[in-house]
Amino acid sequence: MKHKLETLELPFPASPEALFAPFANHPWSIWLDSSTQQSGTHIMTARPAATLEHWPDKTLIQYANGKTTTCYPTDKTDLLASIRAIEKELYGHLLNEYLPNEYLEEPHGHGLQNTHGLSMLPGALGFFSYEQGVAWQNLTVNKDDIDFPLVALGFYTWVLSINCEQQRCTLTFDPTHHTENELLTLLDTNTNTNTTEPLLTSTSHVTENLSYQAYHHAFNQVQQHLLAGDCYQINLAKRLSANVSGSSWHQYLNIRQNHPNPFSAFACYPFGDILCFSPEEFLHIDSERQVTTRPIKGTLERTQRHNAAHDADEVAQLKRSAKNRAENLMIVDLMRNDLSQVCLPNTVQVPKLFDIETFPTVHHMVSTVVGTLKPNLDAWDLLKACSPGGSITGAPKHQAMKIIQSLEPNNRHIFCGSLIHKDILGGLKSNLCIRTLLRQQDHLYAWVGSGIVIDSNAEEEQAELDWKIGKIIDLIRGQQTK
Repeated sequence: MKHKLETLELPFPASPEALFAPFANHPWSIWLDSSTQQSGTHIMTARPAATLEHWPDKTLIQYANGKTTTCYPTDKTDLLASIRAIEKELYGHLLNEYLPNEYLEEPHGHGLQNTHGLSMLPGALGFFSYEQGVAWQNLTVNKDDIDFPLVALGFYTWVLSINCEQQRCTLTFDPTHHTENELLTLLDTNTNTNTTEPLLTSTSHVTENLSYQAYHHAFNQVQQHLLAGDCYQINLAKRLSANVSGSSWHQYLNIRQNHPNPFSAFACYPFGDILCFSPEEFLHIDSERQVTTRPIKGTLERTQRHNAAHDADEVAQLKRSAKNRAENLMIVDLMRNDLSQVCLPNTVQVPKLFDIETFPTVHHMVSTVVGTLKPNLDAWDLLKACSPGGSITGAPKHQAMKIIQSLEPNNRHIFCGSLIHKDILGGLKSNLCIRTLLRQQDHLYAWVGSGIVIDSNAEEEQAELDWKIGKIIDLIRGQQTK
C-alpha cells in the first residue's frame, strides 16, 4: 500500500491570524509567523500525533493515541536518538515513498516539492532552549526559578502554510492520520473564538534581575575578562518580569501589529506561552542540503521611522561603524567554525557581509554564512553543533558561555534558544528567540542582551537594552507606542 501526503488549496486569507485563531489556545498549537502579508511564509499547526518534553532529569514522550508516556534517563545522546525514533515511527511510511527532490503527489493539481516548494511539509515543530545549548556545550545547566523544559517538540501530521508572495494557502496532511473534513472543521474560522478577551497586561511593576548598579558591575566583570584575553566578545543579558493577567494570544496580535518581525512566532504549551518577535534567522536547510545562517550583530536605534532621509543617515552610520563591523565579523568567524563541523569541506562561504536591514524600531547589521550539510548528517546534528547561536553568546563560544553563567542571575530559557520546523524530508527553518516573552500562568518574563567588546561603554549598552525591549514592555504595561 502506498502512502502519500495529500494537499488542499484553501482561499488565501485576509489575515493569517484568522486561520490560527480557532486553535490559538490549544496546548501545542504553534504559528511560525513572518509578520507580513506581502512576503514570507506562515506555518501553523496544532494537535500533534506525539510530543516530546526534555527536562534536566528526564525525557517525556506521549502519543495522541493514548500510548503510555515514556521516561528516559537524561543523556546527551538519548535526546536525538529519541527524536529520530519518533520520526521513524510516525513518518517512516512517508519516507519510504519520497526521495529527496522528488515532487509529491498533489491530488488537487499542484506540484509540491520537499522543502522549497510553495507549500511546507508536516514534521517536528517546537523549541530548543538556550540551556539545551549549554548542555550540548558540556556545561552544567543551573537550577532556576522557572519550571521550563530544555526542549519541547510536537510531531505533527498536518501543516497549514500561507505563501504571501504566491498568494497561496495550502493544507498538507497525512491521510493515515486525518480526514479532510476533520481538518477543515478545525480550521473553521466561524468557530466561536472570544475576541473580547483583555490584552495581556502587567498587574505589578516590571522588575529586573540586574539593577542599574548590578548591570554596571557585571559589565565591568566582562571588561576584565576581555582585557585578560579570555574572550573577544560576550553577550550580557538581563531578565525583566511582572505579574500579568489577560490573553497572551490577543496581546501577541497587538504587539505583532506594532512590531512586525520576519521570524516571529506564537506557541501555546501546557507549561507556558511563547510570544516571539525575532528579526533573526538561525539555521535553514533547503532541498539541496544547503545550510544558511544569518547572524545579527550590530544594532542602532531607529529614531524616526517615518523619515526616509533620517533612516538613510542612520543606516550609513551603522554601516561605517568600525565597532559594529568588528563585532559582526567575530560572530561570522564563529559561525563559519560551527558550520565547518557539519558541512562538507570547502563549502562554507560568506556571500554577504555587513548588510544593513531595517526593522520597525532598529537597524541591524546582518551577515550571511552558507555551507553544504554532510550527507551522513541531518538537521538535528546541525542544531547540536551550532546551538546556542554565536550572536547571542560571544566568542569564543564555550568560554563566553561560562562567563555568562557566572554573571547572569537566572537562566535564559527560551530567550536565545530557537523555535524550529524540521519537516519530514529533512528541511529546517529556525530562528533565534530574541525579543521574546515567556508567560507562565500569572507571570511574564522577558530578556534582553547586547554584545560587549573591549571598547563598549556601559551607559550606551544599558541604553541599548532599554530601547531594544522597551517599546514591547510598554505595550504590556498598557502604554501604546509609536
